[in-house]
Amino acid sequence: MVVSRVFPKKQRGMCVADGVPVVEPRLATTLAAVMRDGILEIAKLRLTKVGSAEKAQELFVYVVGNKFQTRFCDMADAVDGLKAIQKSARTWHENQWVKESRLHAQIEGRHREVNAKLQLIVKAGGSRKPMAIAV
Repeated sequence: MVVSRVFPKKQRGMCVADGVPVVEPRLATTLAAVMRDGILEIAKLRLTKVGSAEKAQELFVYVVGNKFQTRFCDMADAVDGLKAIQKSARTWHENQWVKESRLHAQIEGRHREVNAKLQLIVKAGGSRKPMAIAV
């Protein structure tokens, strides 16, 4: 496997050049994990060396084939789409949190002002005459 940022025209994500899988850096770990998992599964079969080599060749042919490349790139695009949606949602929530925090601060400030005025009125005692109420 080769990891590269440069691809042939009309290629992206993953392609096969001269029989070697070429992937973008963002996909390298995922492709390596897929290949590793396949190799481990082959090892679990406890085949003869010839049998293991045949299975490894089948795995490689699948990985460099069009069907795998298409599916692999589709998964990568879906992951990118999810990340974009999550980033957008996170930004929206962070902006909402800022707006809500400002409103909470405003409420708390006004509440303190009202309480302070109420305390002044209550502590001022009876020096003021009660207001007349019109009936």
